[in-house]
Amino acid sequence: MRTRATALVALALGACSNVPPADGPSNRVAGATGNAVVAIVGDAGTGGSVQRNVAAEMCRLQERLGFEVVATTGDNIYPEGSPDDFATKFVRPYRCLLTRGVRFRASLGNHDVLTDGGHQMIATPAFGMKNRYYTFAAGSALFVVLDSTNLDDEQLAWLDRRLHELSGAPWLIVLLHHPPYSGGAEHGSDTAVRAALEPRFDAAGVDLVLSGHDHVYSRAEASGITYVVTGGGGARLYPCSQEPPAEVVTCRSAHHFVVLKVSETTLRVRSIGLGGEILDRVRLTRSPS
Repeated sequence: MRTRATALVALALGACSNVPPADGPSNRVAGATGNAVVAIVGDAGTGGSVQRNVAAEMCRLQERLGFEVVATTGDNIYPEGSPDDFATKFVRPYRCLLTRGVRFRASLGNHDVLTDGGHQMIATPAFGMKNRYYTFAAGSALFVVLDSTNLDDEQLAWLDRRLHELSGAPWLIVLLHHPPYSGGAEHGSDTAVRAALEPRFDAAGVDLVLSGHDHVYSRAEASGITYVVTGGGGARLYPCSQEPPAEVVTCRSAHHFVVLKVSETTLRVRSIGLGGEILDRVRLTRSPS
């Protein structure tokens, strides 16, 4: 058993041949078509029992839905993104997914960059990143993954180019760590991130923004964009604010993950708690092209 576990860790952290490269800062993503199911989890990397329980719930759902991609909203490895913790706080909790060939597409959180700016995480194939910011496709959805801890001029210029190139996608989804809108009481909405990004999202026709940082589930609606905070993947929960922003529709202080079901005309979002409880659901629709 130990030999098998050691082999899995080595496979996941090494040069995995079954993990296709994510799109880099200057490469294009081909037009997305078809159906897909993508799981989203954030603020998970403690290695503790709650993370393992959320991961087990994800594995049960994966058996039913067969999703092949898990994206993260950051803080993949607490407390400081150390490679010494990659095995115990990432590979082992998600062993059942990794052994089935499920690929991860991670974003960086503020804890992840405390060690070497997150570069060792980026260089580890199991996290599926390749860069601090990148794009990937899943069915009819195109995902733009950002490093919201360091929204420097270079990244923002890249984002402007990519949003312009991808604006005709059936579904345009952004992943980042810091929430432009949040119903959480610990951090709340990051107004600096909102000021930098919301006008860009509005102009490009972004449909859905997924973030973490606040350890809650929260959904807001602003200017036709749905903003979801999914920070309940394993870390200690935060309370929901008693006076959330007016844009916040719902907030739950509960461990959970999110599942997206994508087709050309429909994007279904479900938040799933421990025991399979549905915390929230929303359906976005568009006219066929």
